[in-house]
Amino acid sequence: MNGTRQHIFDIVDKWCYDKKSKSNLLWISGSPGAGKSAIASSLVSRIGHGNCARFFFKRDSAYYRNPSNVWKTIAYRLAIINKDIGVYLDKYLETNPSYLDNNQRSKDFDNLIVKAFNSISQETQSQAPIVIIDALDECEISEEQKDFLTSLANWGKLSNFKIIVTSRRQQDIQDTIGDCSYHLHIPTGQAVDATSTQDIHIFLNNSFQQLKVDLGNFPHAINQLAQYSAGLFIWAKLAISYIAAGTVTKRLETVLMNMGQLGQFKDNNLNLDRLYAQILYSIFEDCTQEEKTQYEMVLGSLIFAKAPLSINMLEVIFDDKESKITLEAISIALGKFSPLLLSLDLDDGDAPLYLCHLSLQDFFQE
Repeated sequence: MNGTRQHIFDIVDKWCYDKKSKSNLLWISGSPGAGKSAIASSLVSRIGHGNCARFFFKRDSAYYRNPSNVWKTIAYRLAIINKDIGVYLDKYLETNPSYLDNNQRSKDFDNLIVKAFNSISQETQSQAPIVIIDALDECEISEEQKDFLTSLANWGKLSNFKIIVTSRRQQDIQDTIGDCSYHLHIPTGQAVDATSTQDIHIFLNNSFQQLKVDLGNFPHAINQLAQYSAGLFIWAKLAISYIAAGTVTKRLETVLMNMGQLGQFKDNNLNLDRLYAQILYSIFEDCTQEEKTQYEMVLGSLIFAKAPLSINMLEVIFDDKESKITLEAISIALGKFSPLLLSLDLDDGDAPLYLCHLSLQDFFQE
């Protein structure tokens, strides 16, 4: 959202143009829901699609969670936006026509990235594309993942070229690139700073303005919600989605009362879990046993599916004698769960149903 995360963008801008920066690898880390992917997407827009090659890992996509696909995808996008790299890769693949048919991708970094970047003429290196890799922690764990992390640690070979990586602060990532990167951590929880809290304050204020809500009876609501979010943008977005999906003032009062009665946990993930629990409680509170069973089956399918499902796919899944759930019942259930979904269009049966955030899966699995 405009007006938020400006301090982070200022740091990134300075790093991008600093030829003397201690590392040409910028690692942005943070807790789940801190807004890392939103920052990565904003950086793509700020840098420009014509000067940026990106790969966004996705846990629920077989292609985009596979580390073997990263460098060849980046190379393809680099070839489109940079003439020198395009010429190099065209010649390389012409000389090695079976290269991409080989399943061994361990040499991709050297052959498709290092040599490609080094093919850029000296005169235009200052305008070289920037690489952005988001959600590194969603990369599937494998031997290929270890090779990929090692290649990131070797980015120093490309001393004149920049790469930005975002991820959770996982130990394997910390151990591999922690010492060779310029590390920017987004503070949350007890460590949250005033700037991050102000960013969420801006988001909440704009959201309530769009909802056209009179907060006269809740003069401290935005400050309280910003405090409860503890730096997690996903908490603030989830709270707004839940509040907007019902009687706004009633749901706002419920969220404030629930968080206020139980107090704020030092672990900001527990605050997020509590909000998930509150939303689920409100959905199941007054439903019949039959509705409860149907809701559990629909939500369970969305949570544990290896890839996003659609309404039509759910209809096929439940079209049997034992678990017969009508299309109407599926639509009603999805309407109830709308705050937990990234988006919902009941008129588009083929649209994939994405969860609002991967932390929802973590909430159920833990």
